[in-house]
Amino acid sequence: MISNNQKNWIASHLFGREGTVPAKYYVGLLLAVPTADQSTPVAEVTTIGTGYARIEFDNDNGVGGALTAATNGIVTNLSEISFAPVGETDYGTVVAVGLFTSQAGGVPIYWSVMSTPKSYTTGDVAFFLSGGIRFQVDEIAD
Repeated sequence: MISNNQKNWIASHLFGREGTVPAKYYVGLLLAVPTADQSTPVAEVTTIGTGYARIEFDNDNGVGGALTAATNGIVTNLSEISFAPVGETDYGTVVAVGLFTSQAGGVPIYWSVMSTPKSYTTGDVAFFLSGGIRFQVDEIAD
């Protein structure tokens, strides 16, 4: 899914408005699926007591980097993405993976709903194999 803000950025970028591509992206784990208009606050795994932090990767537009080149509006991760082991506090049930433009705060610009939600408890490691995360631009207009 894609946020309305990202739809606007894509349309503005494609049609001559200013727009820069972020140099880095951050993958985060979500406890609820966001809404495109972002009227529902993002429920992300807490950093307090969990050992959780978003995973950073360089964005080089699919040239030898972290994401595949787009095919039919879809990009996937090229290599495994692993989070630190869960600390003393459980993550909770992760239902989606978000793509952010900052290490903390903000809202995801894309998210991918997990086919099977997963609960993470102390000692577990959340990870996604190569190709395990899929971000898709499926529409620009509502």
